[in-house]
Amino acid sequence: MRRLSSDDRTRRFAHARELWNEFDPIGVVHAVSNEYDNYIDPCLRILENGGGVAELRDYVSFVVFEQIGLNQTDALTRAIHEFAEGLASWYVNEWERPNE
Repeated sequence: MRRLSSDDRTRRFAHARELWNEFDPIGVVHAVSNEYDNYIDPCLRILENGGGVAELRDYVSFVVFEQIGLNQTDALTRAIHEFAEGLASWYVNEWERPNE
């Protein structure tokens, strides 16, 4: 994997923020756009290190149910799975590059 420029890192973080904000499990993005920033870098590290959707889903589930403290529902569990799949797909399509 090649090293990202500062501009690329900024763009990647901003897009990951947009995806987290679209997910918005606690419904506060309209008031606080950086609410989920603490969870972005760990997600990116999982993906950078070759972690797949399952590892990402486990991390996001931990964040939502353990750290944020939301109650587990079928709808929220599905939303987490969809978010993890979308985040992983975005990363692979936009940022995963062969070693250069």
